[in-house]
Order: sequence, then structure tokens, then C-alpha cells
Amino acid sequence: MPNARLFHSSVVLGASAAFLALAAGCGGPEVELGKVRGTVQMDGKPVPKAQVTFIPDGPGRGASGLANEKGEYVMEYTPDTAGALVGPVTVRISTKTMDSPETIPPKYNDKTELKAEVKSGRNEINFDLQSGGWKPKAGVDSAAAKPQ
Repeated sequence: MPNARLFHSSVVLGASAAFLALAAGCGGPEVELGKVRGTVQMDGKPVPKAQVTFIPDGPGRGASGLANEKGEYVMEYTPDTAGALVGPVTVRISTKTMDSPETIPPKYNDKTELKAEVKSGRNEINFDLQSGGWKPKAGVDSAAAKPQ
């Protein structure tokens, strides 16, 4: 029986060491983030509640920010970490939620043409979107859809 106990202790100790090694690595590799803030406007007017999403052109996690009533946003890499990955990103900006329709043209969200470059340190990246005559789909309250 002593050999069985020794074997059991060795297995438990080995499994514990492996678990600790994996848990220590769960934070993932360190990444370089740039702090990003800016504004979202359409036709010169702030776009409140615009969801701004940065999608890295290379590997890595995206970042997002929600514009306030003045159209100002701050990017968050995680709920606890401000910033976005350094490098080129594709940008999507949307106002669509479960309760409200999209009020921004598709060329800025579903079919985005927006690009940006996040640099190390502090970044101010402003978006001055143009509606270009685009109108939200029928059924949208036109007063809510048009910037005032």
C-alpha cells in the first residue's frame, strides 16, 4: 500500500503543478496597447450612443467604445483595460441596438470603409461621418434618424 499512496501523491502533485503552470499562462501574452479617445459626428453633429469597434488588421482582440451624448468615446480593450491594440485597424461605427434601428450608413458599419492607425501612447481619433443622402430603412422614425 505505501507504493499506492506514493503513486497517488505523485499524480496529485503532478496534476496540481500542471494546473498552476496553465493558470499562470492564462493571462496570455503581453500586448502593446495605445490609449484611444475621440468623437463621432455625422454631418457635423454628435452621434450619441454610437458603438465604435476597432478590429485589428492582424491577429489579436478588438476593442470598443460607446459614445456619450456629445459623441465622445474612449476605447476599451477589456472591461478593465482601456486602449486598443497598436497597429492598423478596421473601424465599425453603429447605432443599431435591439431597441433602435441603424441611423448610420452601411459604409461605416456592415460594409465599413473606415480604417485607422493606433499608435503607442495617447491617440485622438475623430470620425466625421457623412450621410451623403443615405436614409434609414422605412419604418424608422425620421426625427430620431436625422441628426439635429
